[in-house]
Amino acid sequence: MMTRILRIAALVALAPACSTYSGVLTQRVNNARTGAYLFEGALTHASVSSGRFGRLYERNVDGQTLANVLVVFQVPLPGRSQRNLFYIATAKNCVYAFDLDDTTPDGPPPASDTACMVSPALPDLSYRDPAGHCNVSTKAIWTRDLGPAGCAPVCEETWPKRVGVTSTPVIDANNPWMFVVSYHVDTRQHFLHKIDIATGLDVQAAIPIGGSVGGKTFNAACARNRPGLLLQNGNVYVGFACLSCDAWCSTTEPYYGWVLGYRESDLAPTGVYNTALDGAEMGIWQSGNGLVGDGRYIYFMTGNESSGAKGDSFVRIDTMGGTLADAGFFQPANHDHLKAGDADLGSSGPILLPGGKLLGGGKEGRLHVVDASMTGPDQEWIAFINTYHNDSAQPLCFGGDFSDWRKDPTGDACYMPQVHYQDSEHWGPNIHNGPIYWQSAADSSHGYVYLMPEKDYLKQFRYDLTTYQMETIPFHTSTERPADGMPGGAISLSASFNKEGIIWANVPNDNGQWYGPVGGHMVAFNADDLSILYRDDDAIGFAKFNPPIAAGGKVVRPTFANRVIVYGLSAPARCGGSPANACGGCNTLGAIPGGGCEDSATHKCGRYRCIGTESVTCDTTVGGRNECGGCGLLPLPGTGHGRLDSCICNNAAEESGTLVCSRDKSHLICCPCSSAPGCGPGSP
Repeated sequence: MMTRILRIAALVALAPACSTYSGVLTQRVNNARTGAYLFEGALTHASVSSGRFGRLYERNVDGQTLANVLVVFQVPLPGRSQRNLFYIATAKNCVYAFDLDDTTPDGPPPASDTACMVSPALPDLSYRDPAGHCNVSTKAIWTRDLGPAGCAPVCEETWPKRVGVTSTPVIDANNPWMFVVSYHVDTRQHFLHKIDIATGLDVQAAIPIGGSVGGKTFNAACARNRPGLLLQNGNVYVGFACLSCDAWCSTTEPYYGWVLGYRESDLAPTGVYNTALDGAEMGIWQSGNGLVGDGRYIYFMTGNESSGAKGDSFVRIDTMGGTLADAGFFQPANHDHLKAGDADLGSSGPILLPGGKLLGGGKEGRLHVVDASMTGPDQEWIAFINTYHNDSAQPLCFGGDFSDWRKDPTGDACYMPQVHYQDSEHWGPNIHNGPIYWQSAADSSHGYVYLMPEKDYLKQFRYDLTTYQMETIPFHTSTERPADGMPGGAISLSASFNKEGIIWANVPNDNGQWYGPVGGHMVAFNADDLSILYRDDDAIGFAKFNPPIAAGGKVVRPTFANRVIVYGLSAPARCGGSPANACGGCNTLGAIPGGGCEDSATHKCGRYRCIGTESVTCDTTVGGRNECGGCGLLPLPGTGHGRLDSCICNNAAEESGTLVCSRDKSHLICCPCSSAPGCGPGSP
C-alpha cells in the first residue's frame, strides 16, 4: 500500500497546483521539465486517429520560432470576454498572442528573410528590420515588438543569424505576467521584460540584464539566452551560454555560463552565478531546454570547457537566502573525450524524475541517471546509436582514421564504432531535445521516458518507481527517425492525467545544422506503444529544437516559415438531429436515434467527455478532480443512475457549469451556474 501511495504522490507532484491561470505556462510544461501536459481531454487516441483530426488554421509571425509555444486558458481581455490564448515569440523580437479557438483564416505569411544569409556574417550594426515588421498577422489579439532586431554575428550553423527572443518565456500562474528576454542589436544588450498577457503592454519597464561575481562581469555581447526561463519562489532565473562562437567576446576573456536571478515583483536583482570562476566557457544552452527547479535548487547541464572543473557536467545551485551558490556537480568520467570532440553533455537539458533523480544525456547518446544531491551517478549507458552508420559490414568511416573530430560521415554508408561516439559531435547519435517523462495507467509500477535523438528512432524506456532505476533496453521503439544529421526530433506529450498519452513530434527531413532551413513534418504517436496515430508529411520549415504543443483540444506547431500551424478536431456531426447544448456541442446519448456521440466543449461549461450508449453517464477528464485541484462532482438530478459528475472549469473564477439531464432523460445539457430557473442543480 505504501508503494502505491508513493507512486500516486509522484504523479500528483507533476500536476499544477490551484492557481488563477492554467495551461502550458513554461517551457516543457513544468519546472521539472517533464514535457507532459496532463489535462488534455479532447485529444485522445481514438479522436486523433479518427480522420476528424487535422489542420484547422495558420497564423503569421515575423521571424523564426526558437521559443516554445505557451498556452493560457480563459484570459480576461479588456472590453471582451475571456479567451483561450496561445503565445509565440520570434528571433526578430516579435511576440504574438492569438485566440486558440478562432479558426478563421489569416492573410498570406511574409516572405522568408534572407538579409542576413551571407558569409561571413554582416556586422550586427549594419542591418535593421524596418519599423512595424512584426505586424504581419490580421488575427493577433496583440502584437509586441520588444526592441531593435537585425543581423547578429552568430555561428555559421545558426540560421538565420538573428538573436532576438531565443528562449522560451515564462508566465506567472497567479498574475497576468509574462517574463521574456530580448536581445537588442543596437546596444548588444539583453533585456528582461515583464508584460501583461492580456494586452502585451509593459507591467513595468524592461531592465538590462547584467551583474558580476567572483571578479567576472557579464558581457551581454558575448552571451546568448537559450535555456527556457525558470520562475521559482517569486524569482525569474535566466541562463546563458555564448552568443557567437567567440566572435564578439573580449580578446582577453572568453564566454562563460551564467545564471542571473530577478525578483518578479519589481525585477530587482536577486543573484548571479558563473559556472567558470575557475576557468572559461561551460555555457548553459541545452538546446533551449529550461533550467530545472525543485522549489529550492536549480539544476542544469553545461557544455565544453576550455578550463575549469564544471565542464560537461550536471550542476546544482542553491537559491536559499536570496543568493545563488554552488551546491554540487557531477561530471562524467569521459569528459575529456567529450571536450576534445565538442561532444558536449550540455547539448540537452535534464529533467527531474520521481525519487529525486535527474535524467539527461548529450551528443554521445549516453543517458545518465544522477541523484539530485549530486552524490554520483546511479546509472549511465549508451541509450541511442547512430543508426545511419551502424552496419559493421561496411568499411570503417574515414578509413579507420578517427584523429580529426571535425570529419563528418553524414551521407556516407560507413561504419562508426560506438566507442568513438564520445570523440566527436559528428559521430554519435546526438541528444538535443530533452527527454519526456510520463506515467501511464497501463503500468502502475513504472514511468515512461521518451527521446528522439538526431540519428536514432523515437524510443520509450521504463523507469522503475520502486528502485528509481531505468531499464536500459527500450520498452518500445517507433518506426520513425529523423534524417541523417542534426538536430533530431523535438517532442512533447499530452494526456488526460495517466490516460490517452500522445507524443507530438516535429521531425526534420534533412540535415538542419548548417545554413538555411530544411523541411520538416509532424507525427503523433500513441505514448503507450509508439504506434503512429496521425502524421502530416507536408514539408514545412523545420523549427529547430521546438516541439508541437497540445492543450485545450488544439496542437500548435511552430515552424521556420514565418507561420505557426494549428491542428484540432473538426466539428462532430449532429447526433440524431438533437439540439446543441448551451456550449454549442452535441451531448446526445442512448435514447435518441443515432446517438452515442463523443463530444468536447471548451466555453463556460468547461471541458468534459460523454461516453456510453445505454445510459446517461459522464466521465470527467481528470478522474473526478477539476483543474483547480478541488472536487468537481455534482449530482445529476432525475437520472436514476446514481452517478455524481460535472464538467470541469478552466479556473476557479469561471462559472463552472453543471451537467444535468434533459426532461426526457435522454441527453445531457451543460448549464452555467447563473442560468435561468429550470436549468442547473436540482432541475428535472
